[in-house]
Amino acid sequence: MKLKNIVIALACSGLLALNVAAAPTQMHQLEFEDNITKAKIITDENELIQVEVKVNNDEQSFTFTQDELADPQVIEDKLSSLPKASADKIANLLNRINKRSKLGFNLYAEKELDPQTLLKIEKMTRLMEAKGHEMEAKAREFEIHVAKMLSHAEMMEDNEHQIDARAREFQIHIEELESHAEEMEAKAMKLEAYFEEHGEEFEIVMDNLADEISDIASQYADVQIEFIQRHSDNDSQHVFVIHGDEKSDVTEHLIQSIKHSELTEKQKQAIKDALN
Repeated sequence: MKLKNIVIALACSGLLALNVAAAPTQMHQLEFEDNITKAKIITDENELIQVEVKVNNDEQSFTFTQDELADPQVIEDKLSSLPKASADKIANLLNRINKRSKLGFNLYAEKELDPQTLLKIEKMTRLMEAKGHEMEAKAREFEIHVAKMLSHAEMMEDNEHQIDARAREFQIHIEELESHAEEMEAKAMKLEAYFEEHGEEFEIVMDNLADEISDIASQYADVQIEFIQRHSDNDSQHVFVIHGDEKSDVTEHLIQSIKHSELTEKQKQAIKDALN
């Protein structure tokens, strides 16, 4: 930035710059620029307002007198060839220039600026540059945040696709189960119809089978004898259970059990006493 130019930045949907030039035929210059419109407004010694506008590589020039500058309709008519958004911004700037002139505020060019003014301008320049760096850092942080949000959005979209796929798979399983349910229901109805037709025959067969089992069981008289053998070393015991009927030789079972048992002398004597 040249130290001989005064730059004033205003946040008004674009960047405004007020430059004081050293040309003798120019009182002050106002510049405006946004992403579409670039304009330069110059007031000369004759108090004529020269407007140079560039919109998407289309350059146009306009000239206004002080009287025309005070008439909003004249400004609107002259700027009608511009896109409405650009024309509105230029008209707003011209209106500000007109109000400033009525207040008696003007900037006069000087060939050289005094050292104190140059120091102030330099200080302002450094401050604006620092603010610019700060805004750039904030912009980078914002870009990172936006990137994270986009990443999360993509993840959510992927999860939605997975959920949809699982829902479709689950629906397939449901349909498969429903088809088997219909098949099982058909078989159950078929079996029910069979029992309705042959149920009496089945009951007769089951009754006959029960009678036969009862006859076989009634032919045997169960005999149960328990012989308990205890061991003194570990207090364990053996239990012999003998089942028999009228044809069974219970005595023989007892003799064999005694032979295969490890009886103490006391137990043997007890058996002898019982036999006597």
